[in-house]
Amino acid sequence: MKRSIPHNVKKRWGMPSFSLSRKIIGSFVIVAMLVLLTSGLSYYFLNKVNNGYVTLINKNIAILQLTSEIQYLAQLQASLLSEYYVDPSSGKEQAIVEANTKLSGLIEEVMLKDQSKENKIFYDSMVSTNMTLQTLVEDIVANGNKDLEKAKLLLQRSVPMTQSLSKLITKIQSKEKFVVDIKKTENEETIRQTIQTLIWASIIALVVALAIGILLSRMIVRPMRAVVKAAGRIAACDLTVDDIQVRNRDEISELAIAFNQMKGNLHLIISEVNGHADQVVFASKGLSSHSESLGESSEQITTITQDISLGSESQLQSVNKGVMVIEEMNRLVEQISTLTVLTNMKSTHALAAATNGNESIESAVTQMNAIDLNMKGLAESVQRLDVRSTQIVQANEMISDIARQTNLLALNASIEAARAGESGKGFAVVAHEVRKLSQKTSDSAADIARLILSIQNETTAVVHSTEAGSKEAGKGIIVMNEAGRAFKRIQEAVKEVAQQIETISIQSEQIAQRSLTAVDAIRSIDLVAQQTASGTRDVSANVEEQFASMEEIISSSHVLNHLAGQLQSLIGRFRV
Repeated sequence: MKRSIPHNVKKRWGMPSFSLSRKIIGSFVIVAMLVLLTSGLSYYFLNKVNNGYVTLINKNIAILQLTSEIQYLAQLQASLLSEYYVDPSSGKEQAIVEANTKLSGLIEEVMLKDQSKENKIFYDSMVSTNMTLQTLVEDIVANGNKDLEKAKLLLQRSVPMTQSLSKLITKIQSKEKFVVDIKKTENEETIRQTIQTLIWASIIALVVALAIGILLSRMIVRPMRAVVKAAGRIAACDLTVDDIQVRNRDEISELAIAFNQMKGNLHLIISEVNGHADQVVFASKGLSSHSESLGESSEQITTITQDISLGSESQLQSVNKGVMVIEEMNRLVEQISTLTVLTNMKSTHALAAATNGNESIESAVTQMNAIDLNMKGLAESVQRLDVRSTQIVQANEMISDIARQTNLLALNASIEAARAGESGKGFAVVAHEVRKLSQKTSDSAADIARLILSIQNETTAVVHSTEAGSKEAGKGIIVMNEAGRAFKRIQEAVKEVAQQIETISIQSEQIAQRSLTAVDAIRSIDLVAQQTASGTRDVSANVEEQFASMEEIISSSHVLNHLAGQLQSLIGRFRV
């Protein structure tokens, strides 16, 4: 049976749908982008600080170191020149040359390190001064101790050169120290800004991540709490819970839609089962009423058949008496034929016997008429019983159909409960009980059907027996009427015996022949009466068996009514 899905639980297509996996992945992507942004900022600022320190170390500090070495070599060269002036020697001469060579190399190296335009003037002056010093050193070395005045003059000329070189180096060092201080300050500021920026970026990333986590948890937890709450109420057999409203367009929304649909289907199933249970109760009550009525009818039929049996026994006794009377009459007729002398006296006795026989025949006819009426009444009662049995069969078929529908609905409810998982266990137990009750109802209906079929078969046999008995009773009535007419003719003949004594022999022979016919007829009536009595005993036994079957039907109808009440009690646990 197709069930309609409530409008408020139908899935709304055409709306943007985002699954939970997409939302979670999107949230992690956003958090990862924030972390990546923070890491990028950290890398940028750290790289900037690192570049500043690398520049500071590779250039400015290196320049300071080189200028310090230049200053040291210039002073060493001046000292060597002074010593050489006092005590010229080849060793000191070589040391002066090496110091001057190193000084020239350091000046070239520092010029390569520092390409700034501001220091180019100082470097040019240093190169010019160093070249002058180099010339003076060469002149001093070439002069040796040959001309002391010249050596002194050359030495005096080298002193201001050395001082000038030292001043240039001092200026360069001062400027480089100033630049180093500025760059150190800039790097410290950059580090401070980097720390501040990273702190703010981390705070923002943390806040955004927390906001995303809270928002995502609310998007998941709130609908799930609503579903859990509704499932708890349904597990408590309360189907009046409102539909779950979820704004999300994800698996939770689909879960809510499926849950609402399950609740609607469950509500529809319970309502239908409740309606069918009411129908089963109503039908079981009607079945009980019809069964009790049939039981009363069966009891009445039992009483009637017992009365018919008693009447048949009485009829059999009357027929036996008739046989005895006819045989006595035959004996008297034979005596009349042999003893014509006593014909008059015997005719009087024959008249009395004929009168008694006529009365017996009339009594037998009356009994046969009563038997015929009783047999007709029995046939009508059995026909009514057959009609009632047909009605019971129809009611039983309706009960079986209701039981099958109840079993099918219980099976559908078990399937829906299985789909609901843990939340549908309580209803699965109820659905199982409903299926057990419907199965018991089907079994009881099958038992009732078998009993009704047995009753119908036995009722058909009773109908045939009563019809046969009625026909035989009709034949007996005809024979008895014929015997009555014969007795009347005998009576008339006996009356004529007194007037026509001369024809007594002929009439006696005729009477003898007719008496023999009457004896045969009476014996036939006796046989029919015996058969009728046996048939009535069989009918009585069948009716008693039918009455016992009706008691079983009444008991089964009471059981069905009790099971239907239990089914209503189980369904009543649900609030719809």
